Amino acid sequence: MTSTGRHLAGRRLAASAKRIMARLVAESGMGEQVSPSCRHRRARLGEKLLSAAWSPAMSEARPFDEAEDASPCVAAARERAQDSGRALMLVFGANWCPDARAFAGFLEEPAITEGPGRRLETVLVDVGRHDRHQQLVAAFGLDVPLEGVPAVLVLDAGGRPIDADNLYRWRTARSADPGAVAAWLETILPPTSGDAS
Repeated sequence: MTSTGRHLAGRRLAASAKRIMARLVAESGMGEQVSPSCRHRRARLGEKLLSAAWSPAMSEARPFDEAEDASPCVAAARERAQDSGRALMLVFGANWCPDARAFAGFLEEPAITEGPGRRLETVLVDVGRHDRHQQLVAAFGLDVPLEGVPAVLVLDAGGRPIDADNLYRWRTARSADPGAVAAWLETILPPTSGDAS
């Protein structure tokens, strides 16, 4: 099943989960007349239901290497980007975050790999629970800890940030699709020497 198919199936499952959650709330009497702590627990339960229902395949994906030291990978990718004139995309994320996993999955779809992905060097950097690779986060001038994940930083071949104001644009990647990511990349990526006519 393609990512788009998983996305559509996930939306149907999410709608079902919302209906089930609403029914559970109605049956339990947890309506609007509940304390803030109960509303918080209800919201967390709803988030867990939606996260689990969104996409079973995504819940099993673990694209961020929790054991790897990303520093050498980032250094090598920077060098390749500089040598080839391509941009460098750093995706700061973690496997516990369904949006980070969704964004990483989008990068493997044809909308990206056969389009703007050809003009990119990409590195997925595991930040754990904001306790890993914080030196890399700081080295790129980002606030430590990050405000959320995924945080997507794109640099031109010279190492200058592109679209840095949208670092957290994909924090809700589950509600997007590979086409939206491809369109965004097309608008921000400079052409490589092979693209110029």
